[in-house]
Amino acid sequence: MIAINKSTPAREIMSTDLITIDKDENLHAVEEKFDKYNIHHLPVIENGQIIGMISQGDLLLMKDWGTNLKLRRSLFNNQEILRTHTAEDIMSNKLVYVQEDTTIHEIAELLKDNKYHAFPVLRLGQLVGMVSSYDIIQKAFS
Repeated sequence: MIAINKSTPAREIMSTDLITIDKDENLHAVEEKFDKYNIHHLPVIENGQIIGMISQGDLLLMKDWGTNLKLRRSLFNNQEILRTHTAEDIMSNKLVYVQEDTTIHEIAELLKDNKYHAFPVLRLGQLVGMVSSYDIIQKAFS
C-alpha cells in the first residue's frame, strides 16, 4: 500500500493499463470501449500520439434526446449517430495533461480549475498513463 500525501507524484497513482481509441474509429467503438472496460475517459490517438480526449459524457451528449425513454426513433437515431461519427468528431482537443512527477496537490488544483476529471500523463511527450479523481480517492482510502 502506498502512503499518499500532497507531494505524491502522478506516477505512483496513475493507471498504466491504457485503453485508447484511434481518431478515425466510429462512435460505436467508443461506446463499446466505455462499456467493455468500465472506463469514463478515452485518449484519442493519431500515429501513436495523443491528440484528444473523449469522456463518457461527451458520448452521452451526442445521443438522441429520447434515449433514456428508450423511444424507438431515438434508438434508431443513436445507431446512425454512432455509425456516422468518429472519435475525432467529439473529442476535446484542448488537452490538459500532467507529467509523471506532477504532484497530487497540483493534480487536485487542475481538477478544481478545469471541467475535466482525468488527465493524460506524459513522459517525454508520450502517453504513459492516466490519472483521475477516482485514482486519487482510491489511493487515499485503500
